[in-house]
Amino acid sequence: MMLSNPGLRLLTGIFAFVLVMTVAGCELFGGDSREQDELSSQRRIWQNYNSGTYSFVLTRSCFCAYAGEFQLFVEDNELANIIPPWDDLEGVPREDWGIFLTIDGIFDLIQDAYSGKAARVTVDYSEHGYPATADIDYIENTLDDELFLGVTDLLMALD
Repeated sequence: MMLSNPGLRLLTGIFAFVLVMTVAGCELFGGDSREQDELSSQRRIWQNYNSGTYSFVLTRSCFCAYAGEFQLFVEDNELANIIPPWDDLEGVPREDWGIFLTIDGIFDLIQDAYSGKAARVTVDYSEHGYPATADIDYIENTLDDELFLGVTDLLMALD
C-alpha cells in the first residue's frame, strides 16, 4: 500500500516528535538521566554495604527547625535514637523524628528532588555509595528554601 504525501508527512512528523522526546525527554520530564543513573548506581552500592544497623552524624543546614549536627542511630533500617548537639536530657521529641532521615531516606529525598521537586540538586557520594553531601535548592532565586544534608562518621554494626 502506498502512502499519500499527507500520510507520509504525518508519519515523518510523528517519527520526528518521538525522536525529539526520546532525546530530550529526560530534561523535560524529571531531570538529567545521568544524575538518575548515578543515584541508582550509588544506591545499589549502599544496599550491598548496608547492614541495616548503623550510626552516623547528620548535618542539617537549612532555614528550619533542627539545623545542626545530630547523631542518628538506625536499627533494622529504622531510626532508633537521635542525639542532638545540645546538652538536653530529653533530646529531640519523637514527634519531630519525621524530619530526620536514614540514609535510605536521604536517597528517597534526592530522588524526589530529581523528579522535579527542586530547581538544583548537587550530590557527592562516598566510596560506600551513600550520599556524603546533598545540596538541594527547591526554588531558584528564592531565599531560605535550600537544604543541605551531610553524612559523616558512619559506623556499621558488625554482623
